[in-house]
Amino acid sequence: MRLLLMRHAHTHPSEDKPDIDRLLTKRGMSEAKEAAVFLCEYQVDKLLVSYAKRTMQTSKIIQTHLSVQESEIVTELYNEGIEAIIDLLAAQEDRNKHILVIGHNPLIYEVALLLSNPTSAEYDQLIATLMPPARVIIIDFPDAVKWGDIRKMKGNIKKIFTPSVV
Repeated sequence: MRLLLMRHAHTHPSEDKPDIDRLLTKRGMSEAKEAAVFLCEYQVDKLLVSYAKRTMQTSKIIQTHLSVQESEIVTELYNEGIEAIIDLLAAQEDRNKHILVIGHNPLIYEVALLLSNPTSAEYDQLIATLMPPARVIIIDFPDAVKWGDIRKMKGNIKKIFTPSVV
């Protein structure tokens, strides 16, 4: 099984809008496109995305570059805790071996830390640089037969991608 975790791209500050309605900036759109090009190297069977506008925008840009079989808008990715996300992942259909999740900080970062083996070569980089906008972390679970297995094992960080857009 392979889990790809992504934080949405850069957004405008909330100011007078509710947080859920924040939109991507031009920089954010460029970051999402760069992440999409990177993700073309990887298979994605299913996409799980938060219902916030900024994650939906990020998802739309990603999907213009990737062929994703299934996409699901998930409320848990916006305002639930880490256990709800683990439950969500564990409940995924096992035929979807490669799942991309587009969510928010700090939750997406906390999921990455919880599910990653600290002995992974890239783990120290994750700790040092946190989860900037549009970052993608790829975690492999080579011994997992089903998604429920991730509850009792750590995955290996295969790759960390951070857009170069400034």
